[in-house]
Amino acid sequence: MTAPTTTPRPVRVRARTVHLAAVAVSEPGDGRPRDCLSTCLEAARTALTDAGLVPGQVSVLLYTGVYRTAMLSEPAMAAVVADGLGLRGGSRLLAFDSVNGRSGFLQACFLAERILSRTPRRDPRHPPIGLVCTSESPSTSGIVNQAELGVPDLGAAAVVTLGSGG
Repeated sequence: MTAPTTTPRPVRVRARTVHLAAVAVSEPGDGRPRDCLSTCLEAARTALTDAGLVPGQVSVLLYTGVYRTAMLSEPAMAAVVADGLGLRGGSRLLAFDSVNGRSGFLQACFLAERILSRTPRRDPRHPPIGLVCTSESPSTSGIVNQAELGVPDLGAAAVVTLGSGG
């Protein structure tokens, strides 16, 4: 008995364009250890300002840092960052950590696109906004000697929006 043959059906894929409306990196400073929250908040605030946005416009916040001050794992750093940006209670925000080593930031940009493409618009004039942020604080993690690693304590953030194709 032979297996029935099937004709493959074409798969339609709707292409989306993702825009990085702003990207910011916190400066390493004077070499003194800085905690991961302060470097992340500095970069996040700068990116939002550069994009002409305020924190309350963020729909999705993803945090991707690996080395955290005191190796904090709970609560999620995304929740701590959201609190530091003043996003509390009444705001509609999805915030979570997405840790995947050196691929984490790029993966979080892809995740933000997928989430934003399925987020209902509160106002048709304003699309949902994503904020992907990270910070590395190896000097305050208690595990790594910053001088040996050669990585300064710093943070970065990107404001992610959907393009006209989304």
